[in-house]
Amino acid sequence: MLDGIGGTWLAIAAMRFALGSFFVLSGVPKLANKERHKTFVETLRDLGIPRIGILQWFVPGVEFLGGLGVAVGFLTPLAALGLLVICSVALLTNSPTVVASYKPIDPGDRVEGYQIGRAHV
Repeated sequence: MLDGIGGTWLAIAAMRFALGSFFVLSGVPKLANKERHKTFVETLRDLGIPRIGILQWFVPGVEFLGGLGVAVGFLTPLAALGLLVICSVALLTNSPTVVASYKPIDPGDRVEGYQIGRAHV
């Protein structure tokens, strides 16, 4: 749509800035807020993630620096790769727990005859 008026770069830059900002805002509390950092470490421990001593700082550091890199366009492929790895590990380790703990608030969110994780026959 914007290509005809020469605005493609603007749309890509805006999306890159928005996505990068999301990761920056996700990493900062884990680095700067003691309570949030403690919760993050407990989550890593509960999931059985090894080398917590390093990863408790590495993961939010990559979120912050990788997000900053994506947002401003500095070493974007490398920053995006770091974020991809962190998101993939989070998806494979934490998502099953989150999905299993899902409890709908609104009756309209419930699906009759179906339970998260397995179908009822």
